[in-house]
Amino acid sequence: MNLDAREIELKLRCEPSQEPEILALCGAGALPSARRLTSIYYDTPRRALRRAGFVLRLRREGRRWTQTVKSTAWADGRPGRGEWEIGVRKGSLDMAAIRATPAGLALPRGARLEALFEIAVQRRTLEVREGGGVIEVSFDVGEAKAVGRAQGFCELELELKAGPPEALFALAQRLSEAFALTLSFTTKADRGFGVMAARSARAAHFAPPHLHPKTPTADAFRAIAMAALAQLGSNALRVGAHPGAESIHQLRVAVRRLRGTLSTFKPVIDDSQVEAIKIELKWLGRELDEARNLDVFITGALRRAKGDAPMPRPLAAFGRRLRAARKAAYARARDAAAGARFRTLLLDAVQWVEVGPWTRARGAAAKLRKAPAGDLAAKALARPRRRIRKDGADLAGISRHRRHRVRIQAKILRYACEAFAPLIEDHPKRAAVFIDGLKDLQEVLGDINDIVCGETLIEEMATPELAQGLIQSERARETRLIAAAQDALDTFAEARRFWRQ
Repeated sequence: MNLDAREIELKLRCEPSQEPEILALCGAGALPSARRLTSIYYDTPRRALRRAGFVLRLRREGRRWTQTVKSTAWADGRPGRGEWEIGVRKGSLDMAAIRATPAGLALPRGARLEALFEIAVQRRTLEVREGGGVIEVSFDVGEAKAVGRAQGFCELELELKAGPPEALFALAQRLSEAFALTLSFTTKADRGFGVMAARSARAAHFAPPHLHPKTPTADAFRAIAMAALAQLGSNALRVGAHPGAESIHQLRVAVRRLRGTLSTFKPVIDDSQVEAIKIELKWLGRELDEARNLDVFITGALRRAKGDAPMPRPLAAFGRRLRAARKAAYARARDAAAGARFRTLLLDAVQWVEVGPWTRARGAAAKLRKAPAGDLAAKALARPRRRIRKDGADLAGISRHRRHRVRIQAKILRYACEAFAPLIEDHPKRAAVFIDGLKDLQEVLGDINDIVCGETLIEEMATPELAQGLIQSERARETRLIAAAQDALDTFAEARRFWRQ
């Protein structure tokens, strides 16, 4: 078994009706092969493999059975995915072969594996030559089944078999433009676990990658950036279909997290294309801001103003205007998430992360890419920590704009800590305390920022008489929150760092 086996693939969301045209464009007259694949996925009762970033399946194709162990996409801090496959007897797991892969380290002694769910797929496949590469194109129409429930899906898989990764992206770009296809980060295992949990429609949160202190910095960046892009793509799917408060919020979080990652890794990834990625991320954030601000105001300031009494007429009219504005803002968010500009942003960002100019830079940048990521982590965490402690020394005495800057710094530091914590194994408990302190600080600073944003809504949509009372009430709350934020910042400032200088 080849322990260095890697697969590099992209998935694109599509519809069953698109199959003939897509395969015709890819195949240039060639006839696709057809196969039916049935896969059974396994894990321990406590999901030891999934928690460690691995998937185990038995797949049946006709009379042939194969056993495959995969590392989840980009989860092990290296580009592509790990894949270890062998032939097995009908329906039988080979435990010795499983333990011979990296996944074996995640299994406790005497581990019991159980079947969790089944994925049945009708696959039509073509081999395509593009840009000096050989790419296997698979059109999958399938169904995930678990605990008496089922969910259908359709996706296009592009797997690089030979040649440069740029060839894979060139084909993906061609297909995306021709058929308005968007990258998907949902694996078949994800679909099965989603059916088991009956929560596939929930907003996607960031899933920290599995890293090691000796992971090269370039691979750590790829893993963290791809995890943020997965959160971005998954929530964009939800917002593009049915916008909701939580999916819009998590899409904005993904944008901020990715921008923070670019800032944290700037010494490594600063090339000719990074600025274009940042500009597009800022655009997406702006398209979502109004919807998020209205959501927060309606469930916060408006509800506080109403209290338990019946809503006065001026306040009720203000509420109706707010909800009408939110409906329009949701439509704006939906159009952005489902539009061509976002599709291009997502594909361009993934390609840049994988094979952008920064991956080929020489000199000092090359040394940084190859150095252990733990070396960069300490510097990347120390700088924003110093800024927060300095700039937030007197939150009541500084401007709203400077308080906002402290909030952004806290957010960047929290995202960096959550990503880098696995690289710094010296003090895991101290890391948890440090991150919890940042969460508390970020939350109260976020409440303060919501008041500032809310004033704009009040001034634009409330009558002058109503606006005066609302602003006065919210500013009194802001004063209390600033005191709470100072307490949170002072507590954070005393928290011991969990990394070495």
